[in-house]
Amino acid sequence: MQIIRPRRAADCGRVSMLASVVDAREATLCLEGGVDVIDCKDPSRGALGAVTPEAARAIVETVGGRVPVSATIGDHPCEVGPIVEATLQAAATGVDYVKIGFLPGGDAAEVVRALGRLRGETGKAQIAGVLFADASPDFELVAEMAAAGFAGVVLDTANKSDGALPDVLAVDQLEHFVEIARAHEMFCGLAGSLRTRHIPALVRLAPDLIGFRGALCCENARTGSLDLRAVVEIRDAIAKAEKIETDLMMSKAEELAREERAS
Repeated sequence: MQIIRPRRAADCGRVSMLASVVDAREATLCLEGGVDVIDCKDPSRGALGAVTPEAARAIVETVGGRVPVSATIGDHPCEVGPIVEATLQAAATGVDYVKIGFLPGGDAAEVVRALGRLRGETGKAQIAGVLFADASPDFELVAEMAAAGFAGVVLDTANKSDGALPDVLAVDQLEHFVEIARAHEMFCGLAGSLRTRHIPALVRLAPDLIGFRGALCCENARTGSLDLRAVVEIRDAIAKAEKIETDLMMSKAEELAREERAS
């Protein structure tokens, strides 16, 4: 199966670009634009709105294993029954990852443990949790996710009209989230109304992936159609930011080496 590998602190590997798509046509466009992870999501149905099982299967077939495919399960209350049922339904479509959002209320830890007990029932699909930066996210839940066998965790926003992820949480808080995920050897993602201007600061934090929807659409309307030019622009912006960070790291390493030789 396709996997997303968590990075180590010293890694200089590239940050993956995740793009949310509603159908196979958009998946094809994203593959053409160089997207690294295809995410099945219907933005018209909420922050983590689910596409139909038929649409998810069509996306999986279109991608054909060229990149990992994830799928959201919808905005469910934090209750074991609805979330487990939706998770199994999403896993049955053949995706590589099922993303579960943890909204306020309910017993999130119990839901995580219940999902952990699904091992063997989700086929090839691994589970990733989603915490919401604008809904009092409990970062201690990451440890519970790791113990339950989650592959990764993403920090997103629930209310897309309240600003982008970096507007909701300070950079040091985002960095703390990335460090927690890395300490538990899970892949981590950052998403939430992100635009091109946010990319340099987020790449500097070295998450495993950065997720987009609205910035890839015509007129930045997340419920609109994807625009190939916008997809390429975001992919190029990530690559440019990565080169700047890599060059900076190399420059610092060379300077340190000169200082050591001089001493």
